[in-house]
Amino acid sequence: MDTLYEKAAAAAETVIDAARQMEEEIFKTYNIKVKVRLFISSEMENFIFVENESREEIYRGNLSDNPQKLRSSLERQAGFEKAMKRN
Repeated sequence: MDTLYEKAAAAAETVIDAARQMEEEIFKTYNIKVKVRLFISSEMENFIFVENESREEIYRGNLSDNPQKLRSSLERQAGFEKAMKRN
């Protein structure tokens, strides 16, 4: 059991690192600060949630979804934030 626990902890660190890298890449690409939440279950479910700084949902989907859906959501958010800064 201890070995499995250690494997799960290592996998969690990998997922956390991936989420942080996604946040950095989104900031570099779209100039918006977000929080990325990744959820994985033993039932083969996986979810990705992206929220803006106000904790408003920008995107919700599965990691198996087409990445273009995420890109479209980020582009909309970047446009919205740019417009808000101008006003």
